[in-house]
Amino acid sequence: MVNGKGYLLGGRGNNPVKPVDIFDPATNRWTQGARPDIELHHMQCVAYRNEVWIVSSWTGGFPKEKNVANIYIYNTVTNTWSKRPGLPEPRRRGGGAAVLYNNRIYVVGGNRGGHGGHATTLGWMDYYDLGAQKWVTNLKPLPDGRDHVGGSVVNGNKLCIAGGRDGGVGGFFFATKASTYCYTFSTDTWQNMNAAIPAPRAGSSYGTTCAGHLMIAGGERSDAFSQVDVFDGSSWTTTASLQRKRHGSGLAVSDCSCGKIYIASGSGSRGGSPELTTTEVYLPNGDSSRCAVH
Repeated sequence: MVNGKGYLLGGRGNNPVKPVDIFDPATNRWTQGARPDIELHHMQCVAYRNEVWIVSSWTGGFPKEKNVANIYIYNTVTNTWSKRPGLPEPRRRGGGAAVLYNNRIYVVGGNRGGHGGHATTLGWMDYYDLGAQKWVTNLKPLPDGRDHVGGSVVNGNKLCIAGGRDGGVGGFFFATKASTYCYTFSTDTWQNMNAAIPAPRAGSSYGTTCAGHLMIAGGERSDAFSQVDVFDGSSWTTTASLQRKRHGSGLAVSDCSCGKIYIASGSGSRGGSPELTTTEVYLPNGDSSRCAVH
C-alpha cells in the first residue's frame, strides 16, 4: 500500500504492456495508471515514500526470460515512470526477494536465464543504497539459493525468506524449497531457522503483517495453492486459506489501525493461466469494526 491505495504492477504480455492497476479500499474500485515502456514480470518491488520501486525483474517470454537492465520507479502522485541503473552485470536477475530496510533495498536469491535446465538459480545478496544512489554487491549469499521466492523484515530486525524453488532444473515445478532462512543485517550473516514451511511451494505472495511477521499466501507446485502461512521469527502457523487458489501475485497491507491484507489477480492453476481478476481481503482478527473503510 502507498498512501492508502494498493498498486498492481507488471505481468506477462506486451501487446500492449500492462498498465498499473490501482485499488482504493475506500471505494472498493480499481482504476488504471500509466504503462511502463516494457513488459515487466517476476519482479522484486518495494514501496518507498510515494513511489513503487521495481529493483530487479525479467521481461520476455517463457522459458528464456531476459534480465531487465534498469530499476523502474512508479510515482504514485504524478502517475509517471522513471528509471535508474539496475544491478550491474553479471548480477542481474529476476524471481528473487526484495525488502526495504534502513534506507536500503536488499535483493536476495533469484534466477538468471528463466525456467529450466539452461537457467541458474542463485543465492546472491545485494542492496541499493537510496541515499548514495549506488549498488553494493557481494554480501553474504543465502546458503540455499532459490527463485520464485519472497521475504519480509520480521520483528523489525531480520530479513526472513522461505519457500521458492530451484528453477534451473528440468522439473522445476517440483524442485521446491522447504527451509526458512533469516539474515541479520548488522552482522551480514544467515541462519537456518530449522523451521520448514508447512507446505513447500513457489511463486507465493509475500508480505509483512502488522504484527511484524512474514505471511506467505498461495503459490504453486503440482497445482496452485490456497494455503496461507505466517512465520513469527521462530515458528510457522497456518491461518485461514484464500477463497481462490492462486500464485504470481502480491500482498498489500492497509493502515495498521485496520490491518486488512489484500491479494489480487495472479494465476489460478500451475503455470501462467488462467489469469484471475478477483480481489480478496483478510482480517487477521476477523473484526472489521475498527476499519474506517470497506
